[in-house]
Amino acid sequence: DNWEGFVYPNKHDLTKHIGIGTYKSLEECRASALEALQKVSSVERGDYECGLNCKTDDNLGGIKICKETLR
Repeated sequence: DNWEGFVYPNKHDLTKHIGIGTYKSLEECRASALEALQKVSSVERGDYECGLNCKTDDNLGGIKICKETLR
């Protein structure tokens, strides 16, 4: 299983996100997401999610579909 991290600098605009990589555990993904939010000064106004076993769906415009998504 792999967890893929996504950071949203503005939690009110989820169209703008930053992919932060793939991790072996949810805990690693969460820690990296919080670190990434700190780097872009968005800890308070931003958000993140970690998706399990994400795959790109070309039929849906290339968006990522994950088996499970957690914060």
